[in-house]
Amino acid sequence: MRVEPTKDKIKAHYREISETIWKLKAVTPSKLITILQPKISGWANYYKTVHSSEAFGKLDMLVWKRLYQWARRRHPQKGKKWIADKYFGTVNGRKWTFAEITGKGKDRKIVKSLKGYSKHKERTGSYAKVGFDRSYYDGDTAYWAKRLANGYDNIMPSKAKMLRNQKGICPHCGGSFTSQDLAEVHHRAYRSQGGEDKYSNLTLLHRHCHDELHRLNPIRRKRPEFNKAKKGQINNAQFGNRLCTGQAEYDKLRDLKKKYDTLRSEK
Repeated sequence: MRVEPTKDKIKAHYREISETIWKLKAVTPSKLITILQPKISGWANYYKTVHSSEAFGKLDMLVWKRLYQWARRRHPQKGKKWIADKYFGTVNGRKWTFAEITGKGKDRKIVKSLKGYSKHKERTGSYAKVGFDRSYYDGDTAYWAKRLANGYDNIMPSKAKMLRNQKGICPHCGGSFTSQDLAEVHHRAYRSQGGEDKYSNLTLLHRHCHDELHRLNPIRRKRPEFNKAKKGQINNAQFGNRLCTGQAEYDKLRDLKKKYDTLRSEK
């Protein structure tokens, strides 16, 4: 079965984009990109997981033509090369990208660019059907772990990537993952110790393996050190100078009590 955007949906969307560009004849390229980008990204993200390469390529061509007309209308006395240098540039290897450009020559800089439809596309292909002789209860955990790593179940793309790098195996217990297993992301170097959220520092474990690992190797955090004050004194270094007045009053009352006890003992 091939799922793709219908012709009516493509025409209706392009009509909306075209009308938006026509209404915004006098705005700056940056403002035009700000208004168009949510419309393009929203429509492209909706269809990016189906067979939409042809539709995205067609829309990229039509929107480019419409933006080129918009630029020609703003500068009717300028040539094609001048307009191309002012409003179009190369972004991430893609030429003729509509952008907000400042400077000339070596100082030429792309400040903001329009992300086209094709840049939102995700790889799609024929769904790998389960073999006629396969059963989830046949005990072939390696086969089902491989399918899980390829994203054929309810799994996040980041976890599927880690699972694919691990070949469907939990490095703690050596067992295979199944769709019923609860998976947890583990940091090899803890974030409290400077570890980063990168794939090189992440591994996927069973939830019970993750709990066991942290139980056997708890995170040791340094407790804050407090300066001990002598009995009857307030540690000003710890609590700040705001208590200096209270300390002075306390010392004064203590001296008066000592004098009182001395006089009482003499009597």
